[in-house]
Amino acid sequence: MTAEDRIEYEITALEKMSEEEACKFYNVDSKEEARKGIIEYWKYIA
Repeated sequence: MTAEDRIEYEITALEKMSEEEACKFYNVDSKEEARKGIIEYWKYIA
């Protein structure tokens, strides 16, 4: 699975979460912050 595949997979899962669920799961203040974190992680860290 490529980094782009992982990003797509996690973003799809994120979109299905409520704001509260996403904030709790990713330990962030908003879904947008979670989205940025997912992209940053899979493009630059992983």
